Amino acid sequence: MATTARVRVIDFVFGSSGEGWSEEVRALLEKRLKFLALLADAVMAAHLVHVFAITDLNSNLPRVEAAVAPSVAAWMAAMTVLLFTRRAPSLRLLRGVETSVLLALSFSLFVSSYGWLAHGQAVGGTVSPALEEAARDRLWVVAGGDTPILSMGAFKVALEARIVASWALLAVGYAVIVPNTWRRAAAILSLMVVLPVAAETLAATQNPVVRPMLGSILFLTSYGMAAFASMSLYGCHKLDSLRREAFDARQVGQYKLVREIGRGGMGAVYLAEHRHLRRPCAVKLIREGRATALHVARFEREVQSMARLTHPNTVEIYDYGRTDEGTFFYAMELLPGMTLEELVVKHGPLPPGRVIHLLRQACGALAEAHALGLIHRDVTPANLFVCERGGLHDFLKILDFGLVQDRALTELPAAIDERTGDGDALSASMSSSLAHLTRRGAILGTPAYVSPEQIRGEEADARSDVYALGGVAFYLLVGAPAFRGNVLELCVAHLASDPPRPSERNARVPVDLDAIALRCLAKDPAARFQTARELEVALAGCGVAPTWGSEQAAAWWAEQGASRLTPAPTGQEQEPHAATGAVGSRA
Repeated sequence: MATTARVRVIDFVFGSSGEGWSEEVRALLEKRLKFLALLADAVMAAHLVHVFAITDLNSNLPRVEAAVAPSVAAWMAAMTVLLFTRRAPSLRLLRGVETSVLLALSFSLFVSSYGWLAHGQAVGGTVSPALEEAARDRLWVVAGGDTPILSMGAFKVALEARIVASWALLAVGYAVIVPNTWRRAAAILSLMVVLPVAAETLAATQNPVVRPMLGSILFLTSYGMAAFASMSLYGCHKLDSLRREAFDARQVGQYKLVREIGRGGMGAVYLAEHRHLRRPCAVKLIREGRATALHVARFEREVQSMARLTHPNTVEIYDYGRTDEGTFFYAMELLPGMTLEELVVKHGPLPPGRVIHLLRQACGALAEAHALGLIHRDVTPANLFVCERGGLHDFLKILDFGLVQDRALTELPAAIDERTGDGDALSASMSSSLAHLTRRGAILGTPAYVSPEQIRGEEADARSDVYALGGVAFYLLVGAPAFRGNVLELCVAHLASDPPRPSERNARVPVDLDAIALRCLAKDPAARFQTARELEVALAGCGVAPTWGSEQAAAWWAEQGASRLTPAPTGQEQEPHAATGAVGSRA
């Protein structure tokens, strides 16, 4: 009970409560108050010009305003300076500034309303030179007779336009601009209803002309202000509700979603920030309606497995979970850089020494995963990310360990029947394997880099990732995959066609690296390097391995400057990377 009461007090005083929501209100209130302070300064500056340069200071009201307006303007200017000089002011301070600004504006309006009523006069008879002379120091004159200066009915209309409209503008502006709870807004708007009534009552004690009209004036003011205050309160409540709904939609566990940076078939990737650590990260959401229960279960299982990986070249998972609405999410480190696919698209084939430098890092990360029984099954240039970490350039990160392993495969039975019926190279056993894969509804891997055993529907092992690394090496050295074509043609090529030597497409590729790439791409898993560690040792033994290291990488990235983050070209189906939000096309 005590805790609930404390929360209600906080909610009333500061207009916010709840973890994360207070910071949301604080940030919005800071921006709104800066705008409101600048607007109020402009209004007060115009008012000072009107009081001192335009109005006759011999009349009573301008003399009162001349005494009050400079003080109010100076206070408003002080609040503006405070808002713009304090870095990340607290919610308590902002609410204090808000209250002081509101009180200053209310006081200025109170003086104006009081003075306008207290310094008017009613006279009888027709207008004469003497009457005009007597009315010079009055704000208004109600005269009777044949030629009235202002009739009593017109006076009441002017009253509504002069006093009620001014207070109503302040009330509506406050409700729309300042984020508030309806309870706090109700207390403040009630004050705005009471103050003009108090000003009119006080003026009636000073001006006998107003006293007979006081009841009518108070009724008109109370009625008008209550109507405007009620509309303002309702608007404030609706705006607060919409802000809270929008806030809730941007919260996922301990993470605040900042903006969307990518979107895929089953979810979206957001730039996010941990609410307490203030650490930027990437959060991927998988909406329950976008994926089957099997997909979500597989995502969850793979994330749990991936969280066991500690190799620095594996993308780090910070957190994962499921929201009350059924949205599955996981948070990963945010990586500034580009995929190897983007790197080749922008800069062409890479120097052999650089290819070795990058592939050795991938081998290290895969070796740890394989030791834990995890097979990536989708090692592609689009899933290998190169960035700068801890002052090290050309630092490679492996993304999406089995997370995006369901890639729709076009239905192939008709095409298979047509090809086999014509006596093409696709054998009946190949047709059976592809049909089996089609029945499963997915291809576990990207067609341009998938291993033959995966196409046949056999269980993938570490050698399947070695095959994919061979395909990546070919792509980095040549600038194009080893095989090209549609899904069917790629499957046929992986099963039955020998890849060309990379040196046939790029004469700069040395013989030893040429042989390593071809061994990785062997059809028989037994003919490949049996482990990622064995492949890493072979790469380290190449003659050009020492030609690229941290010094060369740092020089290259410094030369590229800001242009290194160019996005991948459009035109192909694209999938966002969970850890980065970068978009890479899938071959």
